[in-house]
Parts: sequence; C-alpha cells; structure tokens
Amino acid sequence: MFRRTCSLAVVSFAVVLGTGAVVPALAASNPGCVNQANAPVVVHRVLPSKNEANASPARSVVVITLARTGHILAVHLDRSSGSPDFDRAALAAARASSFAPAARGCVAVDTTFRYVVARDESHQITAAVLPAK
Repeated sequence: MFRRTCSLAVVSFAVVLGTGAVVPALAASNPGCVNQANAPVVVHRVLPSKNEANASPARSVVVITLARTGHILAVHLDRSSGSPDFDRAALAAARASSFAPAARGCVAVDTTFRYVVARDESHQITAAVLPAK
C-alpha cells in the first residue's frame, strides 16, 4: 500500500511540475493505475466572506476549466443563485480556490467540472466539486 501511495504521489507531483515523461512510465509500472480515475479535488477552498454573502439562502453553480497542471483556465457561472452579489462572490471564491487535477489511468488530464457555492438558512457557506453527470 505504501508503495502504491508513493507512486501516485510521485505521478501527481511529476505532472504538476510538467515532467509528463515520467508519468506514463510510472503508471505503466503500476498495474493498479490502468483503470484508476479521479475527479478534481479541492486543495485550498476559498469561501465568500460573510459580508459578501450576507443574505437569504443561495446556491450558485460555477463551471471551472482546469488544466492538467492544476491551473484554472476559465471560470463561468452555470446556474445563478438569483442574487447577483452572491453570484459574483461565488465566482471570485472559485477563482481564488486551488484544485488538484482530475486523472485517468493515474495521469492528470485537463477537465471541466461544476463547483457549487451555497449558503444555507443559518448563513453557513459551503463549496464543493459536484459529481459528474
């Protein structure tokens, strides 16, 4: 188990550093990687401040296009909360967050995914990657 974890960490690290040549060799040497895939993962979550999002419950769905290096390429609003202020705060929070890229066969890939930023009745603010449709 430790060996597999280390291999996956090295693969992810190599992709982030742009040393793509290392990745296929490591993935090929680890038979468990052939069919392994994962969605993007939030590395550093930024939430709208209470001042930016101080109103009734709201839910904005943001679409993020992420490069295999983890850099955000594009962010746009997919579904409005109905509050322009909350939508702007959700877009800013998504842009300020950071993500580990999706992977297919243990190799990082460019991906587009949905990210929801929501505020509930008690003014608790959350944000999460939505599962693929």
